Amino acid sequence: MGVVFVAVLACLAVTFGSSGFLPLAPFIVYKAAVGWCLTVNGLAQVATILYIGPLSNRVGNHVLLQRSLLLHAVCLAFTVGSAALACQLFGRLLQGIAGTACFIASMALVVENFQEPERAQHIGTVLGACMVGALLGAPMTSWAYAIADQAPFRTAWAFFPSMILLFVAAIAMSRLKLAAPMASQEKLLEASAGGDQGRSPFGVYQAVGRQAGLIVAMITVTCAAMMGLQCAGVLELQHLGMTPATIGAALIPNSLAQALISTLAGRLSSTPARRRRVLLSSLLFLVVSLALVACMPWVGMAAVVTALVASSVAMALVDAPSISLMTELATSEGCSSGEAVTASELFFTLGCALGPCLGSFGRDVLGFQGLCLAIAATAGVLVVLCFAALTEGAGHRSTSSANPTEDV
Repeated sequence: MGVVFVAVLACLAVTFGSSGFLPLAPFIVYKAAVGWCLTVNGLAQVATILYIGPLSNRVGNHVLLQRSLLLHAVCLAFTVGSAALACQLFGRLLQGIAGTACFIASMALVVENFQEPERAQHIGTVLGACMVGALLGAPMTSWAYAIADQAPFRTAWAFFPSMILLFVAAIAMSRLKLAAPMASQEKLLEASAGGDQGRSPFGVYQAVGRQAGLIVAMITVTCAAMMGLQCAGVLELQHLGMTPATIGAALIPNSLAQALISTLAGRLSSTPARRRRVLLSSLLFLVVSLALVACMPWVGMAAVVTALVASSVAMALVDAPSISLMTELATSEGCSSGEAVTASELFFTLGCALGPCLGSFGRDVLGFQGLCLAIAATAGVLVVLCFAALTEGAGHRSTSSANPTEDV
């Protein structure tokens, strides 16, 4: 079986199962625990991303991918085995570890076995599989849950498509035959999967200074807003009496918007100056959109879907430009690109971890529209703080660049 085929199946199976939990969460555990289940998942990702590089270097990415699929199978077993909070929390913990390990191992296998330009194309294919899994997992799992209705082991039937995907991925993984990597590829893999990711990202923040702090603040706020509103939105729709199938369908527009805008964001941020503009524009879009939701006369599905789509669009506009800008600033200060990417991804996962519990708590205290207003106010303050620093950085970059037209 081909490396790309196996990587696509593995990422598709894991992201499909992960996104499928969200619309069912209020029906499996009590409402107050939904945010904590999702937060445990995110915190597991944060911890995993710091240690997965050295681990992949020791055991190999092929073995790491096998173990991540096994962990995901154990996660599904705990998820469908019992509605007890301890089982659900442990299942989310395993899923966070399995998802991060699967993604990094899949990417590293592609890096190890291909050279440019094929490597970049195959990386895009694997990323596309992740987006497809996230897009299809929520509605298909919730629809299966609705079809099962009063059947015994209803949760198991809901995750049956996830089990089938995982089974197919495991078969493909067992038949994968890898050629020995060339010396140049071994060197590249050691730099990307071992040394750089294993080193502390805090040196990047210290080297870059204030702009690094503002960039990771953008990443954290937008990720936390997206995940917080998803958690709060699911709880709000369940409170309004929506069925699991309807809630799963309501999550489709924001996943689709993120997949489409992510590609557009890469094209819009082709130069350093444009990257800064896209970052600021994303926050302004989040402020305006959530302020409009907060002013709606009532909360219904339209308000919830609008808020979810707005936060997903803002996240898509922040993701690629922030990684590119952080890499540019870090490498100019002598840091490696791997350290820069890890420094960005750490706060991406941290925002995803903190968002659900903050969103659940904010909805309980302020209501859904009050939560939207609080996020809009936070993003507005961040726009003011970031504007001067990023504009100053753009000016410095344009005056010190060897090619002054690069930022135009």
